Amino acid sequence: MEVQRRNQKSMFKGMKYWESENNDVTVEDYLPSSSFSPAMAMLHNHDILNYCTASNKHIRTYDNVTYSYEMHDCWTLVSAHCAEDPEYAVFMKKDDNKQMALMVFIGGHKVEIIPSSSSRYDIIVNEGDTFDISKDETYYFPSENIVANGDGAEKSYMFKIYKWEGTFTIDSFLRMTVHYDGSHVNIVAPPHVKGQQCGMCGDFNRDHRYEMLGPQECQLRNGNEMAIAWSWDKEGSGECPSVEHECEFSEDNYYVKQT
Repeated sequence: MEVQRRNQKSMFKGMKYWESENNDVTVEDYLPSSSFSPAMAMLHNHDILNYCTASNKHIRTYDNVTYSYEMHDCWTLVSAHCAEDPEYAVFMKKDDNKQMALMVFIGGHKVEIIPSSSSRYDIIVNEGDTFDISKDETYYFPSENIVANGDGAEKSYMFKIYKWEGTFTIDSFLRMTVHYDGSHVNIVAPPHVKGQQCGMCGDFNRDHRYEMLGPQECQLRNGNEMAIAWSWDKEGSGECPSVEHECEFSEDNYYVKQT
């Protein structure tokens, strides 16, 4: 997947590098309250941090635009740091149980969280053995230690995965934070990646116009075209959907709703 950006170019090369319509919905509505501290709320309200949320029917972009789409069963780029030296990428797809599966690349490493039932999940790091973590447990990478209730918390790590209630959080300090519960994924982006984002969450440039841009930065017509344009045929099956028309940049062929 090649992403052409104004004044820059970034090629997605997998692990080598990446290594509702309710207008009142906020990040607090999607996540347990303990994840959104007063400090985080202040950073968000002052436009220092911002978030994107994806369900299986709607996207709320970093720049506060909500649109609908239909999730399909090919990996689809939700959000990525599309710079010369990208730090992360977040993908989702509809799994066999009609839930949302998650794949995240962080600093050259891959994390997959795949629903195995309505309440259980398989976690796979770098194609290793499948494991799961229980409520209040934390997995650290690269040590691969799992600790419970904060006992033995590690101070030095590349990323950690912890679970509370029904939500997983993947946290890589100063890179990004991902919250995922099997039906929604929420990505909190730091300020240094503003204007360097791509995917269904938009470019995070603080301008809500022209949010529906494809990989070649031409304007798409609706959310379904966005989901198709940002799909990745990871297995090379040739069965992933493709946009059926030439996309053209035009101010008249898109619709956004500022929430």
